[in-house]
Amino acid sequence: MHALHPADHRPAHHAARYAAVNDPYTVGRLLDSLWEAGAEDQLRELAGRAARHTPVDGPYAVSQLLDSLREAGAKDQLRELVERVFAAGLFVQFVKFEEGGEFRFGHEPNGNAAAPWAWDDLE
Repeated sequence: MHALHPADHRPAHHAARYAAVNDPYTVGRLLDSLWEAGAEDQLRELAGRAARHTPVDGPYAVSQLLDSLREAGAKDQLRELVERVFAAGLFVQFVKFEEGGEFRFGHEPNGNAAAPWAWDDLE
């Protein structure tokens, strides 16, 4: 995007508003491009659409999108997507991005954080 003209953000506006968000990997790459071009408003717009609508059924691609959101500093959008990832059962991806480490010991069937445990606690 930057190759067109650094001051021309029309391609970034178009991408943020109309790019398909059905492939998390591709959306992540587009977010990376918007970030590199300094198109922060457009990045936030696309990040919001991605957080709400991108399918979370592919763990690798979702991890890539989560990485892109984190690197771009899109904290609200990252949190929204992390919550969707957790609800979809992709716990490994969720734990990588959850803040505070409350799920360090896993989670209970109801979704709450599991109590701390050690190998000696197992019978």
